[in-house]
Amino acid sequence: MEIKKIKYAVPVLIGLSVFAGGLKDERYFFVFAAIFSFLFLKENIPLKAGPWLYFVVWSFLSSLFSSSPVISLFWSFKLFIFYAVYCYFSAKKEIFEPYFDKILGGAAAALAVYIALSSNILHKTDAWMIFGANPNYIAALFSVCALIFFNIAAAGDSFFEKFKAYFVFAAFFILISVFNSRAAFLAVCAASLYISYFRQGKSKAIYWGILFGFVFIYLAFHNDLLKLKEAKSYARPLIWITALKAAWYGPLWGFGSGLFSRAFEMFKFPYFENGFYYMHFTAHSHSQPLQILAETGFTGLFFFLWGLKKDFYDNFKTGSVYIAAVLYLLIHGLFDVLFYLPFFWLCLFACLGLLSKAGTEENLRFSFSKAAFFFAIMSGLGFFQSVKEPLDSKAAARTAGFRSVNAFRTAAYCEIYRRDFPKDWIYPYFLSKFYYLAGQNEKAGQLAVEAYSLEPAAFEKEARGGPYAR
Repeated sequence: MEIKKIKYAVPVLIGLSVFAGGLKDERYFFVFAAIFSFLFLKENIPLKAGPWLYFVVWSFLSSLFSSSPVISLFWSFKLFIFYAVYCYFSAKKEIFEPYFDKILGGAAAALAVYIALSSNILHKTDAWMIFGANPNYIAALFSVCALIFFNIAAAGDSFFEKFKAYFVFAAFFILISVFNSRAAFLAVCAASLYISYFRQGKSKAIYWGILFGFVFIYLAFHNDLLKLKEAKSYARPLIWITALKAAWYGPLWGFGSGLFSRAFEMFKFPYFENGFYYMHFTAHSHSQPLQILAETGFTGLFFFLWGLKKDFYDNFKTGSVYIAAVLYLLIHGLFDVLFYLPFFWLCLFACLGLLSKAGTEENLRFSFSKAAFFFAIMSGLGFFQSVKEPLDSKAAARTAGFRSVNAFRTAAYCEIYRRDFPKDWIYPYFLSKFYYLAGQNEKAGQLAVEAYSLEPAAFEKEARGGPYAR
């Protein structure tokens, strides 16, 4: 009876995560957290001591010393839920391990079918954006699905079973190439070679490596897989340097979880000519280890790496599909913003929970677990209460930012506060001006339309006394 209940509960949560935009929207994440918390506490599952608990606790402590404790506490609340997912899957390892990979593969396949039907029947060109506006997100989900079918093919016995699995793998591999994600391509190739080496042997892994190499050369020249023609591609090393500068500034506590944008504003690199997005704002360091380092300091990064060593590195030679999935997520996250989407944190900690060794850590008392959930939920609710404050509560800081003579600084303020106040017309309005002056007319037009939809009199209001009116 217990297995049956869980087999119904988990697909519902996975489906909610995928079709709710990967839970990037804080409201959707809170709904997920509430459902999962009920399931967790109902099953009387205790929290586990160890590096992942220390990592979460350190994030909460770091939030108290951050420039925006409310936002940082909410990100710490997210980390607590991810950690609880780890504990849940670790406790239910015998139930989940045989089929959890198939659930992930099924969710990705269902999303692919939805995208195909929406594109061909409803003629929606942006159907894939249901999983996030960044194409790297959908490429990552399809990559994990491709790995699962590659593992099925590598371990299959019959020719027909292998043929079906390889066919699905090839289909998803082509989709990954269509989205032209460098990090996804590199990570899925590396993780596939890992599976081939342990499932099929060294010689076949070499053959697969040669095949992937030819595909890489073709895509690099035909599709510009490395994106050498895009100016913003060359900004990534400079963003990483910014993260290191921020970590040096706050080596112990960091800037607080979820607040890399503030660190970037303080330490960002000198401006380039011919402006692009990363000239003035980014919410992620495009490398998860550096993101953790900048936001939680060297101590937070130490706990994170300790957890990976215990659950990932120590099990690396098992050849498990869950090791391959974690390997993919870590490689992709090393070069991209993958973990800005909560769904991939959930996948990471679920797989790590399935890889954890039973009995290696002390379980905390269940009463403590309930108290920890109560504190975490209150932290999450505090975030929603704070965003209901009147817009005038930050009027002084906003005005100072908008009146700056530095247009890039003004744009950075707009990007930061636009996330806090999505219904305020002033932010898309100023950003539309910035992108218009930078020569990016299409994006400027989209932002101008957004500003007008929020406040039809926006342009008349600003024309009477705004800085752009002069």
